[in-house]
Amino acid sequence: FFYLLFDLTSYVYSVHTRCLWQSSDFPYHPVYCSLEFVSRHETINTKGTKEMITRDIEYELLTLCASEGVGVCVYNPLAGGLLTGKYDPNKPPAEGTRFTLERMGPMYYERYWSATNFEAVARLKQIAREYDRSLAQFALAWILSNETITSAICGATSLKQLEENLGATEVKLSEEELTACDGVWQQLRPLRFFYGR
Repeated sequence: FFYLLFDLTSYVYSVHTRCLWQSSDFPYHPVYCSLEFVSRHETINTKGTKEMITRDIEYELLTLCASEGVGVCVYNPLAGGLLTGKYDPNKPPAEGTRFTLERMGPMYYERYWSATNFEAVARLKQIAREYDRSLAQFALAWILSNETITSAICGATSLKQLEENLGATEVKLSEEELTACDGVWQQLRPLRFFYGR
């Protein structure tokens, strides 16, 4: 790990690159070690999975990144499309959707397609409806409400989806909305001793 980091750092010093990225879903310790290893004059960013129903990076990684001024780019902010509300748990996913892709479909299905997640999505959809928001915009606005998150990778298959996603940048969630989302997460999180991963 450190040999690779040393080589990458040399690219920054030689002005071949502007910043270093760490990807994907690094636990706390490698990120911390890389911050200690690399000069404070360089920019480091990290990438991880975070959305309303997968929030584990909040426990250590986001706290570290916030305290050290490290940007965080999240991917899958709509949980593979689950947080758009378009999927029905009683029907198989439609062909051509992320859940049916030949290579990545099984991974998405295993990660997100569960009764527990669908129950959480239903609760989040109700909260979004109470505040007159679409679920997709609500989910993306929630991501963007975290100051440590500097960007989100979000896909779209149509201009309409793209416009809706971009509209989330204009949405500012209230404290009541954020608290309601936290309540859903507390119900979703496993009821057991939990530390980091």
